[in-house]
Amino acid sequence: MNPGLKKMLWTVPLFIVFTSLGACSDDDHMGRMGTGDGMGMHASPATDQESTGGTAKTGRWYTAAQVEQGAPLFATYCAACHGKEAQGDFRWRQRGADGRYPAPPLNGSAHAWHHPLPMIKRQIRDGSPPGGSMPGFGAQLSDAQIEAMIAWFQNFWSREIYQSWKRGMHHKG
Repeated sequence: MNPGLKKMLWTVPLFIVFTSLGACSDDDHMGRMGTGDGMGMHASPATDQESTGGTAKTGRWYTAAQVEQGAPLFATYCAACHGKEAQGDFRWRQRGADGRYPAPPLNGSAHAWHHPLPMIKRQIRDGSPPGGSMPGFGAQLSDAQIEAMIAWFQNFWSREIYQSWKRGMHHKG
């Protein structure tokens, strides 16, 4: 494919994503690209290399035990908005009647992987910035439980998405 055309095909969707996300500021993205639109996409935790029990991908910051602990926590606290497989609301790029954006995918098909781990933890603990609709769960969840939920949804991320996150984003924030 022509390199100029390929670049243009990425530029238009990126402009739309960056200008339409309600819970994220321009600084959150730091010029990184997403891969996919989350439109009805259902990820499954298929692995590149399986660890014991096949429940967590190797080479990641979290353990299989955290993924297992995170599944019921995510189901309890997050699935009502983000979907039972972290797929988000298919309209996540469109403002609702209340002017807010619906819950985005967390499964690696949208922008969540652009955010560093401390920022993701803060978002879950404190809720979204003013104008967002995500409540904070810091009063209900320990830091370890929040990390387990993050481990669970990051386990859906492809190797490519995880490596991009690990290279440029997880240590900032």
